[in-house]
Amino acid sequence: MVRKATLTAVLASLTSCSALQMPAKRTSYYALGNDPGWTLQIGRGITFAASTGNTYVETPAFALYRLVNGRRFATDRIIVDVFPAVCVDSRSGIAFADRVVVTTSNVTFRGCGGKRVPLLDK
Repeated sequence: MVRKATLTAVLASLTSCSALQMPAKRTSYYALGNDPGWTLQIGRGITFAASTGNTYVETPAFALYRLVNGRRFATDRIIVDVFPAVCVDSRSGIAFADRVVVTTSNVTFRGCGGKRVPLLDK
């Protein structure tokens, strides 16, 4: 009877542990691009997905470097360069604060990221 009670208690604790989930990823930076389409999220790690060749990279951590004219987020699988310059998404026409260049497996993707910014008509 003691064994059964102990087994029940262990199973109950394991069940409650499996119900616990890690907190959702904190995304502090988002970027996107077209032709081919791709998205990038940077939080505690980097998540990159592109429609070309079903490219997908997810890394749990990265190194951050300051560039003369921007920032670089890098791992052995992906390099993300962010340059502060207004960038207009070619498909949606939405303006973003940064130009973004992503390099993975010797393929380079270009797009826009950061905060949305208003465009001024001349």
